[in-house]
Amino acid sequence: MIHGPDQLSSMIVRSLEQVESLDPEGEDAALFAGQLATARSDLFEGGGTLASLPEAARKNALILSRATIRLIKDIPAIAEAMLNAIDRRTTEPAVRCALAGSLSYLVRPRDLLPDDLPGGYGLVDDCMILRATVTEFLEYLPKEFTSADRERRVLELLATCIPPERLPQFQAEVEGIWLTFHALLWKSEDEVDGVTSDILRDPLGTPLPAPERESIPLPPGPRLSMSPGEEILSFESGKLTISFSSGHCLELSEAGEILSWK
Repeated sequence: MIHGPDQLSSMIVRSLEQVESLDPEGEDAALFAGQLATARSDLFEGGGTLASLPEAARKNALILSRATIRLIKDIPAIAEAMLNAIDRRTTEPAVRCALAGSLSYLVRPRDLLPDDLPGGYGLVDDCMILRATVTEFLEYLPKEFTSADRERRVLELLATCIPPERLPQFQAEVEGIWLTFHALLWKSEDEVDGVTSDILRDPLGTPLPAPERESIPLPPGPRLSMSPGEEILSFESGKLTISFSSGHCLELSEAGEILSWK
């Protein structure tokens, strides 16, 4: 990445070192699966710890962990695309600020899931926040970077890793960025650019504007999941199928590669 000498970019580079070190085929998958077995004890028979799971459930947990780590490893490409959009002066000021605000979440060491949780599990929320932002501001990212439909499907998969009772907290974080973006649309360009500059210079110390929801005409924002806690996992013919309450199905290989969305 080549960007200006701002604090946000420097902190992102350090955060990405952790992401790039993750190995979905190695020990990280088992460490992640251990966190997953505890977080989603409702999803796996015998949940609580990875060792307590029956063999079939343990295998499913490992496959889902490998798939999620692979998605987390997309963070560097997403972050670079966002930083490039922020650098372009043709990007709308409010969008630049919203992207910067989303990236500031990435560099927080203590957020909804602490980043140092084993196996990269603590990066699930960072991945969700960035991808939820991508779905709303895709037109400002490179052509063929991804698609809004794919990112919405990915959010369904990532939400599978979160305890259902905690998902409202994640949704509130996403809505906070969305609400901030719409608040910024009502401010002057100079004022918005000032907030963006403050985030770039001091991402951890700069609060985002927090307007009253009732004061802004707010269209629907990104949704992380429709009905968390109702997923069904089934393994057959070397593939793990995850059926969501939305009616979507996802097929994963044993290596955690996405084979198809239905």
